[in-house]
Amino acid sequence: MNIILTGMKHCGKSTHGFGLAKYYNINFFDTDDLIILDYEKNTGNKSDIREIFKDYGEDNFTLKEEEIFSKLSSYLSHNADSIIALGGRLPLNDKIKKHIKRTGLVVFIEVPIKALYERVSKKGIPPFLDPENPEKSFYDLYQERKKHYFELADIVVKVDNASRREVLEMIINKIEEYNDAR
Repeated sequence: MNIILTGMKHCGKSTHGFGLAKYYNINFFDTDDLIILDYEKNTGNKSDIREIFKDYGEDNFTLKEEEIFSKLSSYLSHNADSIIALGGRLPLNDKIKKHIKRTGLVVFIEVPIKALYERVSKKGIPPFLDPENPEKSFYDLYQERKKHYFELADIVVKVDNASRREVLEMIINKIEEYNDAR
């Protein structure tokens, strides 16, 4: 079974995805990392996801996300189980939503908005936020995205003040409860 982690940027998808892959001894894919690798291969330049978003612009970035997820989904349909960390925008894409559900069990990592904003803004204001009022912009973005995350989720893991290890254990327990109920 593939396990797909979704949620806002900096909710812990990559961190916990890596931990889950290690726990279950299966592959781990992060769609943002795959976009970075693709960008480096095509341009010869190293960059991070924020810079790639700025370079591509929102529309072209969305097309790149679709392309990367489609390739990954196709690969996963013919290979062993994996953990996938989705970029925070992918669940908003109507073209991709149905593929996400078909690809695996979807786990929404829900982190309080205040904690998310602190994490996101540590490296400066991301390009997808309004620089005039980034906190309100982030809050509005979160409210818009949250409904998509809930819509896709098979499992919701609410994370408050838990340690990384505690969150990983919560996710594993929720997955096992889900599988036992099936």
